[in-house]
Amino acid sequence: MKRVSIFGLCLTAILACGTGTTALAMPMAASSCNDAFGSITATGRGDYDACIGPNSGNEGAMNFAALLAAINGGVFDGITNWTPDAKYDSGTSMVDAGPNASDFTMTGQPGNSGTWSIDTPTTDAIVLTLKTNTFWSAYYFASGVATSGGNWDTLGVSINHGQGQGISHSTISFAPGNTPPPPGGEVPEPSTVLLFGSGLAGLGYWRWKKGNQSEAVSS
Repeated sequence: MKRVSIFGLCLTAILACGTGTTALAMPMAASSCNDAFGSITATGRGDYDACIGPNSGNEGAMNFAALLAAINGGVFDGITNWTPDAKYDSGTSMVDAGPNASDFTMTGQPGNSGTWSIDTPTTDAIVLTLKTNTFWSAYYFASGVATSGGNWDTLGVSINHGQGQGISHSTISFAPGNTPPPPGGEVPEPSTVLLFGSGLAGLGYWRWKKGNQSEAVSS
């Protein structure tokens, strides 16, 4: 009878266990939503300005309740009037929640990267959320240059074997008319500056004239 090496059996068992562990590796949350910096963009505006996440749960369920709770507290430049417009599902490749006034669409599903787009360019502030099977992150673009789309990537949401996990769905929200004030406070209107300058000039002339009158009386 052929002799079986105990060492060989043990080695085979170890290798089998190792392979099984690799195959059953579970997706895990990204260390930060910023792990995707450079891969999430809006045409004309470049990289996102801020982000939150990854968060567990589903931001698009129950009329976007979790999303609004996370972003309507002013976390992004103090903005508190966000309006979710659409939730794009990767499984059906269509919007399944929200009015979708922007005609929001995405490419690359059900993978981990692609492009996003809206039908009409907007100057509004934007929040783009990316949801994988277990986590979601939200990416903020401050209002500015009109944009109609950009790139997305799930590296800042969750990872599996070192790569971004496949996307489940994405949502887009807008905040019309919200432009963050410039650093150092508001810049005065040109007419205000001109009026202030004229006032100073008038005051200076009055003081000069009064001084001359006083000298004439003294003489």
